[in-house]
Amino acid sequence: MASDSVATDTPKRPRRRRGSINADDILDAAFSLAAETSLDSLTMPSLAAHLKVGVTSIYWYFRSKEYLLDAMTDRALERYSIGIPFISAASWDRSLREHARTMRRLFREDPVLCDLVIMRTTTYGASSNQVVMERFEAVLTTLIEVGFRPKDALDIYFSLAMHTRGLAMLERRQDMDREAGIQTPEMVDRDKLPTLTKLMKQGHTIGFVEEDTFEYGLDCFIEHAQKTLQKTQQAAITRRERRKK
Repeated sequence: MASDSVATDTPKRPRRRRGSINADDILDAAFSLAAETSLDSLTMPSLAAHLKVGVTSIYWYFRSKEYLLDAMTDRALERYSIGIPFISAASWDRSLREHARTMRRLFREDPVLCDLVIMRTTTYGASSNQVVMERFEAVLTTLIEVGFRPKDALDIYFSLAMHTRGLAMLERRQDMDREAGIQTPEMVDRDKLPTLTKLMKQGHTIGFVEEDTFEYGLDCFIEHAQKTLQKTQQAAITRRERRKK
């Protein structure tokens, strides 16, 4: 007598019909998947599985992961540019401070944005680089309009941007280590570090980026910029007075 057969094949997951996906769908899914895992672990096969399509459907639009990352960077920079407030000449110091705070907040709230905009800076494509440079140009133009010399405007904004981006990158690394369960072993003799030990007992952390770390640096940059502008304006007044004599 024939025995009942038991099906052992796992039913295949239904796929999208051909032509039902486009580049924007792929990018949306790539951002979503990268947020769930990480940008490094994002692969074309995993993205195809996430979208329930064959991997060839992904390669039809993006020839490799590098092309996909370039497109993601373009979109990330567009989001970044839209989210960062412009600097007002009328209240340049206040708006420059808000500009830096918003920049940091965007990177903190969106780790994928941080990875694409900061970590891949040297691999920006022509389109992405143009967006960055045009925004840079707009900021410098405003600061020059305020009264800064072009070189001072460049030094002030570039230094402030590096401060903000650098701390965001360190905070991102801290978060990644924390998620991975990585802890830095304490291999110091606290008896030889009385000042640091006292500060740590008061709740201060050593070696980690905190809110105060960013704000302290921001205060220093703004104060220096204000003094630089005052010197430039005073020098201009002195030159005018000399010409009158």
